[in-house]
Amino acid sequence: MSAVEEKLKAKLRERMGTNSAEMASIRTTSDELREGQQKLKKMLEELETQRNSLQTAVEIYTVKKTELAKALSDAGGTDAPPIDEAIDAAYPLHRQIVMNYAKDLTCDDLIYALGQSLKKRHITTAEYLRRVRDVSREQFIHRATMQKCRRTAGLPI
Repeated sequence: MSAVEEKLKAKLRERMGTNSAEMASIRTTSDELREGQQKLKKMLEELETQRNSLQTAVEIYTVKKTELAKALSDAGGTDAPPIDEAIDAAYPLHRQIVMNYAKDLTCDDLIYALGQSLKKRHITTAEYLRRVRDVSREQFIHRATMQKCRRTAGLPI
């Protein structure tokens, strides 16, 4: 019986060793699964936090978009104001200075255009001289008015 006993004990030891190795493997796997579960929980919490912050940002964006749309509709939509109304002087005297300056520059442009017309022979020399004289007279009046307004306003001439 001793040989049979030893065989049984050896088989029992073998099974016990196999079982203990399997149990150790199962414990290791279980520990790894718990660690993975903790990581997943942290990731889910982080994603939830990000989702909440994004949802808040979307709500703020929606509110701001509505405010902007209302402001645009109150401002008159997409129609741009006329350029003459966009630039305006604070005082009538300053407005007069700006208007005379613009008219002076217009006279300069007109004299240049007349010179180009003369070069291309669209107008005669006599016609050129007559028109330049008229425009120069008008330009003189605008410059004199502008200087007088600048003196009155206390601006450098």
